[in-house]
Amino acid sequence: MKFLVINGPNLNLLGTRQVEIYGKDTYKDLKHYLASLKKQYSVKLKVKQSNKEYKILSWLHKSFKQNYDGVLLNPAALGHYSISLLDAVLALQVPCVEVHLSDVQHREPFRKVLVLDHANIPRVSGLGFSSYEEGLKMLIKEVTTL
Repeated sequence: MKFLVINGPNLNLLGTRQVEIYGKDTYKDLKHYLASLKKQYSVKLKVKQSNKEYKILSWLHKSFKQNYDGVLLNPAALGHYSISLLDAVLALQVPCVEVHLSDVQHREPFRKVLVLDHANIPRVSGLGFSSYEEGLKMLIKEVTTL
């Protein structure tokens, strides 16, 4: 199985921004963590990060053309306002799971709005890096039952 992992805006700043919320682990640490999941679950993971919405949308658009079995998406702040992100997820022809490092439902009021609610996809949040593992397990289960 081959999955695309997309990380949105500001995740490249992990370890330096809002350490009280996101912790001291860096984006490089996250990539190492994802590499360990790849081995543990015997899957292929292509990990990407961008601060540019258009790049993230392009990766989503191409995901099924590049034969990915699913997408693990941490939209970061885009998840709170991007209708174009919602439209791209709705157009996906592969399963998608939304992940967040922090528990977005118990943060600032504006973070409680999550546009991907309208896509009716699974979400894992508030588990730090482990959100990715739980999301990956959901993707694997969905792909193996298709």
